[in-house]
Amino acid sequence: MSEGKRTLTLQNRELLKIEGVKEIISFDEQGAYLSCIDGDVSVEGEGIRIMELNKQTLEVEIVGRIDTIAYLKAKQERRATFLGRLFG
Repeated sequence: MSEGKRTLTLQNRELLKIEGVKEIISFDEQGAYLSCIDGDVSVEGEGIRIMELNKQTLEVEIVGRIDTIAYLKAKQERRATFLGRLFG
């Protein structure tokens, strides 16, 4: 993977591979929030699990029923979305 690029691969809405992940900000069975080299990503669904995290290659593998993948514009939006899930 070249520096500054992110690759997402979704197979049958059940397996998501993402390259370029710097950090897993949070995750539970309904979703995951990831900090990537070019911005944040939100993954939502049911039965979400992180199966693999490779910090050397910056790759993450997520399984479960994946309903939504969204790019977040800023940290403020990430916080608002996360707090909405907590209290909503």
